Amino acid sequence: MADLFTKATAMLGRNTFNERLLRRCLTALAGPRYNPETAGEFLAAQLDRRVPGIEEVLTALDFLCPVKRRLQRIIVEERVLCTSGTGGSTAKAGVNVTSLATLVAASVPGSARYLKYGNVGSRRQVGSSDLWQQLLKVEPMQLTPLLAKQTLASCGFAVVHAQTVTKRFALVQGARRHATGPTIFNLAGPLTCPFEGQRARYAIGVCRSDLLLNYAGCMSWRGMRGACYTGRIPGRGESDEV
Repeated sequence: MADLFTKATAMLGRNTFNERLLRRCLTALAGPRYNPETAGEFLAAQLDRRVPGIEEVLTALDFLCPVKRRLQRIIVEERVLCTSGTGGSTAKAGVNVTSLATLVAASVPGSARYLKYGNVGSRRQVGSSDLWQQLLKVEPMQLTPLLAKQTLASCGFAVVHAQTVTKRFALVQGARRHATGPTIFNLAGPLTCPFEGQRARYAIGVCRSDLLLNYAGCMSWRGMRGACYTGRIPGRGESDEV
């Protein structure tokens, strides 16, 4: 748990997420097997009591309001939510927005099944799936499409990699790893999503607002339903939606 907490704080940013709440969330989610009832009761209680710490979560989610609205609606509709980050540096963004969303969605009782596209860490960076694959007790790069479906059914959330789902993605993996700035590689995962037959919804981060229409066009062409968003630390930028 200590190592898991270290990874989580490195990803989410100590200044944007209450450490005590994060530790309790991870404690509720971790264990021999993920228990959505226990985790759901815990987070629902925090939301109801408005205890110190939950405001940090809501504030971090506020700058991607379209995603939060869809989370609430999708929870009611019991759909699969597929999401990926902004394709930029977590260190620059200050908070991993989709990891925060995963914490919230995966812990709410009766929530949508949640499919997170993420990467394992390279060099000294921490990939978002490092955290979730430890929670799921699955080794990195081992969640095949079939196993991801089984994990979704039993646990309520799963982490997948585009290069695992679509082998050709390995051809561009080197370029992705050595990119010096924000990229659009995060669109590759949802474009190859194996869950389209399950009425999946998508929340896809966009590193620059001028690329929103490009992303939306690709999603429309593929018949994907969801939102594209740009995210910034509250007070340092605006949120856009297409």
